[in-house]
Amino acid sequence: VLDGMQKTAQALDKGTQGLINALKNSSTRGRYGEIGLRRVVEFSGMTEHCDFIEQVYVTGDDGILRPDMNIQLPDNKTIVVDSKTPLDAYMKVFETDNDTEQKLLLNQHASAVKDHLKKLGAKSYWSQFPDSPDYVILYMQIESSFGAAVQTDPSLIEEGIRNKVIFATPTTLIMLLKTVSFVWEQRSVAANIEEIRDAGIELYNRSTALLRHFD
Repeated sequence: VLDGMQKTAQALDKGTQGLINALKNSSTRGRYGEIGLRRVVEFSGMTEHCDFIEQVYVTGDDGILRPDMNIQLPDNKTIVVDSKTPLDAYMKVFETDNDTEQKLLLNQHASAVKDHLKKLGAKSYWSQFPDSPDYVILYMQIESSFGAAVQTDPSLIEEGIRNKVIFATPTTLIMLLKTVSFVWEQRSVAANIEEIRDAGIELYNRSTALLRHFD
């Protein structure tokens, strides 16, 4: 039994290390974030209740701006999502057992996240899309990377709010998308009620006309 547990632990460790090595590559990390983002949307039931567009390009003062996803809301409103979070320093934390080095890397990770959110806020994505709320969602696919950054620098959330950037992890993004899905459902129910009302009025008018013909 102990041998089996040891082999399982070794396999898990090997798998974890393989994932860490894969995520060191920026293109692989970007693709991992895109897949995670799509699965969160699918899990939230937003695929059928609202349109979401990946890799949208818009032209800004600094050239081409590209959010990773737009969540479409009723009345042509849009929520912009960016998932290009820096993770280089965070990935290196798992490569050392030295407490001092880990602390230094975590500080670098928190600083990188703060720098990214400031740049993200400066892009003013919301100004590129009509009727968009004046904030952007900074999506962090790896929940522990967000926890590590905030634990190292507790001012990150307030800094994000000042820069009109709202942090979201898979858990919080699912809650947001579930709320949007509910709004779409209520809009659909309201539309059906209006159709039923209109059909009732039409039936009443036609019935009245029919009775007049009988008379």
